[in-house]
Amino acid sequence: MLKTISFRNYQTHRKLVLKLKPGLNVLIGDNDVGKSAAIRGVKWAVFNRPRGLQHLRWGSSEMSVEMKYDNGDKVKRIRDKTINEYRLNDEVYKVPSTGIPAAVEKVLNLTPINFQFQHDRAFMLSETAGEVGKQINEMVDLTIIDTTLSCLNKQARENSQERESLSLTIKRRSEELDGFKNMDEMEEALGEMTRTEAQKNNLFGTCAKIERQVAKIKTGKKAIKELECIDDMEKDLKACKEARKEFKRAERESEKLEEDLERIRKTRKTSAVTLPIKQLGRIVVLKRERKLLRKQGITLRDLLKDIEQEQKYVNSENVSILEAKLKKAIGKECPLCRRPMP
Repeated sequence: MLKTISFRNYQTHRKLVLKLKPGLNVLIGDNDVGKSAAIRGVKWAVFNRPRGLQHLRWGSSEMSVEMKYDNGDKVKRIRDKTINEYRLNDEVYKVPSTGIPAAVEKVLNLTPINFQFQHDRAFMLSETAGEVGKQINEMVDLTIIDTTLSCLNKQARENSQERESLSLTIKRRSEELDGFKNMDEMEEALGEMTRTEAQKNNLFGTCAKIERQVAKIKTGKKAIKELECIDDMEKDLKACKEARKEFKRAERESEKLEEDLERIRKTRKTSAVTLPIKQLGRIVVLKRERKLLRKQGITLRDLLKDIEQEQKYVNSENVSILEAKLKKAIGKECPLCRRPMP
């Protein structure tokens, strides 16, 4: 409860202290002694109106209004040319641009309905029914009902909007579900596609195996083709051996003729020897054949060396190895027609 109100340099009051008692307190005095000024001072402290220095006592530099409560709270409003603040107990609050600090307002706990001047209209008797109801609501704090109703109406509107939104969402979801009616058929098609993909992969694997088998077959064919030249090489080798025998025979005959010629030369030195024309012609021919056979002998020796080297490589053991590799590469069945290989 408000206990004392102190005024300092406020309008006509240089210094005034009003001590209040429980119950009704009445200000009595002559005209222009400051009764209304005291009420204005309280309103100035409670509502921070007016905001200027027009209520400052003439000749003073600072005005203030202080209110003390029986619970020990103390609120003081101070104003001069540089200071404009509220003091709540030991705390100092700057005056906001509108209204008063919330902590000060909570302690004062006063509203415009708590003030009535002598020239104001009769309290509530001259007001409309709506205004009277509003003032009663403020006095007994019935605004909580209006606030509750307002919150309920707001919640009802939000719920209605949410219900409409959910209805639209359900409708859209239902339309989307209609597009999945043939889900079973789609799953079957997907399974068929999966099986087809697996078959395709198997076919690719089979094709890769066939390609490897074909490559092995080509390699085997190439080896067989290389082996086909063995017969020709054997024929060439046989012919070379015959030529070598012929060469040795011709070489022996040539050596015999040379011995005959040497003997003839020795005989000519001791005595004259006459030979038939036919025998001399045979000697000339044999000399030519001897030169030719010597040249052919050199060529035959080189050819025999090449044939012997090839024969060392292509012997019976290498042939059997190549045949085994070919059979292993081809397999027991043909990779194309699956018929057994001979």
